[in-house]
Amino acid sequence: MISLNKRFMQIAPYNPLWQTMFEHERQALESVLGLHARIHHIGSTSVFGLAAKPVIDVLVEVSRVERLDSLTAAFLGIGYEPRGENGIPERRYFVKGSSKRTHQVHAFRTGSHDVRRHLALRDFLRANSEARDAYAAVKRRAAADCGNDVHAYTRLKDEFVRLLEARALACAADDPLTPSQDPVAVTAIEAGRLSPRIARAASRRWLR
Repeated sequence: MISLNKRFMQIAPYNPLWQTMFEHERQALESVLGLHARIHHIGSTSVFGLAAKPVIDVLVEVSRVERLDSLTAAFLGIGYEPRGENGIPERRYFVKGSSKRTHQVHAFRTGSHDVRRHLALRDFLRANSEARDAYAAVKRRAAADCGNDVHAYTRLKDEFVRLLEARALACAADDPLTPSQDPVAVTAIEAGRLSPRIARAASRRWLR
């Protein structure tokens, strides 16, 4: 467990309770958004067998993200703090827990690229154990190398996540590429955007 200011970053083994936590949260969110809301479990806690920070990531699809701005009181009522776009255009972001964060909600317009990439990555990792295990190795390496800096942790693994997303979107479009054929992966590796330690962690299992 690594201290990051007043929060702790923990890469934990997969816990089947994460799915139960999501289902409970889905019900709470439906009380705000309605029973027909499109609510998805995303992120590492949604992938069976994947080590993760024990924070439940939730994707909400809405016709207009601006509509959520009028629901601030309702979100506060179920324990969420609104954070606006929080660095990602066309998103509404909500967090539950401060020093001990437990849930994050990412709301995007239905059918947007952000919705597609989140769902494609989730489904790709669920279906590909080698990619899943490589990602777990990268996260552990990044956690060890980040110097207790959450931004450094994200930066260290970000390029690998982009590789995974590119591969996932290609597979979702029925155009799968092997890692050696993937131009995004090859470019990133040759350009050295993956740190040597991160690349070594990944290559043991996937980027061969």
